[in-house]
Amino acid sequence: MFELSHVRVAYPGQERWAVDGVSLTLAAGEKLGLVGESGCGKSTLGRAALRLLPPQSQVQGEVWFNGEAVLEFTPQRLRQFRGEAIALVFQDPMTRLDPLIDHWGSLLGDPAGPSCQSIRRGGQTTGASGVGGG
Repeated sequence: MFELSHVRVAYPGQERWAVDGVSLTLAAGEKLGLVGESGCGKSTLGRAALRLLPPQSQVQGEVWFNGEAVLEFTPQRLRQFRGEAIALVFQDPMTRLDPLIDHWGSLLGDPAGPSCQSIRRGGQTTGASGVGGG
């Protein structure tokens, strides 16, 4: 299980929190896509969870993986965690998918099928891509 609890992040030299009070839980095998406007903290949250933030960044809250405190991992355990246990795909405008071409079916499979389970968040059900709902 992967859990973030009340995570807050501030970058060095910034007075405001870039991420403020985010909590979520993913069970083994679940996938989550974060969708939001540019600058809302999607990548910052992922970087905080994997301890990929610039030095001197402030992180408050807790990040747990199978009962272990990720924010307390040794460098060796952190490399193992990043390489074997968890993956993160960052937004990159140079490699984004063309929104005019239907890539989603081939990449994610049928959203109703077993390869792309839905996750219930905040009263809405979204596919693993985080897009859609109802």
